[in-house]
Amino acid sequence: MILFLLTDKQLGVELSKRYKLKQIKDNYYKNNNISLLICETKQTGIVRTIINSIYSYNIDLSKYIIINIGTCRSSLLKNNDLVIVNESYSNGINKKDNNKTKLATIDTIFKVKCCSMDSDINIPNDNTHVVYDDELNIITCFPYKKLFSLKFVSNNSKNNILSLPSNKLKEFFITIDNIIWEEK
Repeated sequence: MILFLLTDKQLGVELSKRYKLKQIKDNYYKNNNISLLICETKQTGIVRTIINSIYSYNIDLSKYIIINIGTCRSSLLKNNDLVIVNESYSNGINKKDNNKTKLATIDTIFKVKCCSMDSDINIPNDNTHVVYDDELNIITCFPYKKLFSLKFVSNNSKNNILSLPSNKLKEFFITIDNIIWEEK
């Protein structure tokens, strides 16, 4: 079973149409094999949404392949680049981190590490392929069968995934289709 976790409501509605998901509640959609949960933003909002959903909808996360979708910030990568996260951590920049989590990846997408911070941060001007987001590392704290995380680089907080150029949006949906197909 697949569970999409995201914070972008517009994208959630678009994914629900694409995969013919029925709306159960305002933030929860599902069909036989695919569910979608639109979470509140920031780490505390993600935790609140996931815990409420576990109890409200009887979701056993350990049985799901989770696909987290969101935006990230980067000093090296270009806006609208699609990446897949292969490692997540949250201890901050230039600190020793003992809290790394490996994630599932696919070969067709550029792989990066992701540092999650629960606040706006100044991105260091470095030459590393690290991206920064608000939520991924907290998601890794929950049980799951497998976890993928697709991110679009957006150094402008007003951008969302659906505002991407059509070729990037097509690449995004093909990538999701490939993950779902490979995991069936």
